[in-house]
Amino acid sequence: MRKYIFISFSLAIILLLLILFYLSFYGIKTNKFNNLINDQIKNLDKNLSLETKDVFLKLRLEDKSIKIHTSNPKIFLGKKFIDLSKIEVDLNLIKFLKNEKSIKKVEIVTEENSIKNLTDFINSYKFNLQQFIIFNQIDKGKAKITANIYFDQENQSNYEYKVTGEIKEARLNIFNKAVIKNINFNFDIEDQYFVFENINLKYDNIDFESKKTTIKKLENDFKVKGDLNSKKSIVKPNSISKLFNLNFDFIDQEELSLETNNNFSFNIDAERQVKNLNYKSYFVFDKIYINKKYQDLIFLRDGKIETEYSDKNLNIKIDSDYSFLNDSYNSQDDKKNIIINVKKNNKDNLSVESLLKNEKTKINSKELSKYFQIDKKFFKDQEIIFGSDNKVTFNIDKNAKVKHLKIKSNINFENLKIDYISRKLKKRIPNYKNHVLLNNNYLVLEYKNNKTQIKAKGKYSFNDKFDGYEINIINEKDKYDFESSIDLNNSLIFVKEIDYNKNKDSYSKIILKGNYIKNKDIKIDHALYSENKNTIAISNLILSKNYKVKDINSLELNYLNNNKNLNDIKILKKNNKYVLISKNFDGETLVKKLLDGDSNNSFLKVFSNLNSEITLNLYKFYTGNQSNLKNIKGKVIVKNNIIKSGKIDALLNGKNKFSLNLKTNSNNEKTTNLYIDRPSPFIKNYKFIKGFEEGSLSYDSIEKNGISKSKLKIYDFKVKEVPVLAKLLTLASLQGIADLLTGEGIRFDEFEMNYESSKSLTKIKEIYAIGPAISILMTGYIEKEKLTSLRGTLVPATTINKNIAKIPLIGELLVGKKSGDGVIGVSFKIKGPPKDLKTTVNPVKSLTPRFITRTLEKLKKN
Repeated sequence: MRKYIFISFSLAIILLLLILFYLSFYGIKTNKFNNLINDQIKNLDKNLSLETKDVFLKLRLEDKSIKIHTSNPKIFLGKKFIDLSKIEVDLNLIKFLKNEKSIKKVEIVTEENSIKNLTDFINSYKFNLQQFIIFNQIDKGKAKITANIYFDQENQSNYEYKVTGEIKEARLNIFNKAVIKNINFNFDIEDQYFVFENINLKYDNIDFESKKTTIKKLENDFKVKGDLNSKKSIVKPNSISKLFNLNFDFIDQEELSLETNNNFSFNIDAERQVKNLNYKSYFVFDKIYINKKYQDLIFLRDGKIETEYSDKNLNIKIDSDYSFLNDSYNSQDDKKNIIINVKKNNKDNLSVESLLKNEKTKINSKELSKYFQIDKKFFKDQEIIFGSDNKVTFNIDKNAKVKHLKIKSNINFENLKIDYISRKLKKRIPNYKNHVLLNNNYLVLEYKNNKTQIKAKGKYSFNDKFDGYEINIINEKDKYDFESSIDLNNSLIFVKEIDYNKNKDSYSKIILKGNYIKNKDIKIDHALYSENKNTIAISNLILSKNYKVKDINSLELNYLNNNKNLNDIKILKKNNKYVLISKNFDGETLVKKLLDGDSNNSFLKVFSNLNSEITLNLYKFYTGNQSNLKNIKGKVIVKNNIIKSGKIDALLNGKNKFSLNLKTNSNNEKTTNLYIDRPSPFIKNYKFIKGFEEGSLSYDSIEKNGISKSKLKIYDFKVKEVPVLAKLLTLASLQGIADLLTGEGIRFDEFEMNYESSKSLTKIKEIYAIGPAISILMTGYIEKEKLTSLRGTLVPATTINKNIAKIPLIGELLVGKKSGDGVIGVSFKIKGPPKDLKTTVNPVKSLTPRFITRTLEKLKKN
């Protein structure tokens, strides 16, 4: 009996072991667990249902569990379904046998399904992936997923999950702003933590790859962090700006070749809004073109861009070479580099800082005129070679307006031509050819707060030789402050007004400081011209826009003139009055112009509207021919640029009286009265009279509206040589008188000239001269530098006396009863250009009544 019991127990044990072995290694097919699997799926989501075929059961003794397996099931969500590869359920064996909730783990492996169907399935679970914005934005592609669900043994309603899988050929539409194609990656999801690895995707023809990107659930947000790199690709800049919602308006949309390395992180909230974006990138590009509304001169090439975006703060650094859009300006020898820093802090405006360098660039100046105000009248289009080191900063507001522009440029250029037509400059500098050449120049330009400063230093030339210069100009609105130092070593300088010439190769310099207000006054705070020991200094000079003097504090001249005479003169302003002080002044040129009738020489013409009192205090004034005026004292009153009154007294050659009176009446008639005792120093300045001696001179004139009526009288003098008069006497066979003229000289008792002048025309109403040897009566006109036309009568004094003696009663009383025979006199005509006068002489038998009348008047006075 025991034997049978032992055998039966042994067989039972063997059978049990065989069953356990079979269940462990082969399992059994059963339908009893279909409902169990379906129920667990329903526990996950009541909307889910499962369609299964055969279900296999395996026993796992090592962990006291039962594994339930089914192949190729389908899981439904409403009418939608997902094809699965398998479902495996692990049951706790002990709890299963006790008929308790025994599920330990559920593993679901899908077939390769449409991503759209998978996202609908995944989004129905407890981890609520509908909040996961990336999955929701995927609208194409395929995925294969393995999901492991781990249940709490104490409470089957609690579970954890781990999902792994692979995405192929997916398409991501980010907020309908950017489309990412050909997405391929592996993923691993565990407890609200997502890991994406070996990502490959394509965005706007750019192939990107990422080693690892993670997504982590943080309360109501998802934290995304990863990297994204690309190989060299062709792209448009707006692709990047559209992806990250950034405004790259300053970049043109022309395609460029780009290679990138990027790291990023951001949050996605429950409303699918991207927050806390942090982004670092490194771009390598071939060409970038700047928007033409900002500039159309250069483009960037062979550069790199480093970008960092964090908390709405943007930093971009561009380090690149650059070239001109016009390829004719580009040269292999020219090194050009630019660095651009772009920053945007939260709501602030976009700030841009650029550093630009170049060496020996050849360009046409018309390109620069697009960005700088250049007057084409002075600066014509030309090729220039220059190098520069520039810094430009500015802001761009939300309306794409440039603000707070700052520019600092250090520029050097080889040759530059400035065209400037100036008769005044050519008058002073004869070798000036209406242009200035600049060479080896250094220019510093600064622009800030609507204020521009220009500092220039280099060489300039009016012809072939160069001198140095330095200029500093500050422009703010319409005001220009300037300061300059200019060498004039290689230039001839003529200042005829003061009889000063500077020769070439004589060291000289002008130092100038002042300011100018556009369409208003020019103020010279300080001006100094120096040449060896010669100096001209000016302080506080104000000029009108037509270069007339409005005010001046002081003018000091100390120089040797063309006669090698020292000129030392000062004009000083005290209490709105002027004082003219001089130790020595050579006024020979001034006297000559005055005697030539050069009214334009008046010093008042340089003033805009002078109203002042001028006091004269000159020790010695040279008049030429070794003559001078000494101890000049006087006072002149000027109102509205008109001399209202004036009185000047001096001693000619230290002993003879000199007196000048000036007055302007209410009818604007200017009266001049001049008296000179022994006036030879003045008369000798007339080229057609030589050997003038003795006598006295009085000059009276009334001028109004540019027309002057004048009377000149000279008494008791003699002349030794008058070329025209000598020719007349010779032609008239009055050789004795002619010989006397070139010998001891002919004496005149009186010379009187009445004439009227206007501009360049002088009408001689009458010139009458009478003396012991000869008398002359003359009329005509002189058109300055064009034509001279004179006619008159010349009579020896003895003939006059004979004819006057024939006049009944009067003649006998005047000259007695002497008589004689012969020619009474000659009539003559002088006509022609100043350098080619033609003279004709005709004997006359009788005198004109006019001649006799004038002679009688003079004889009566005597």
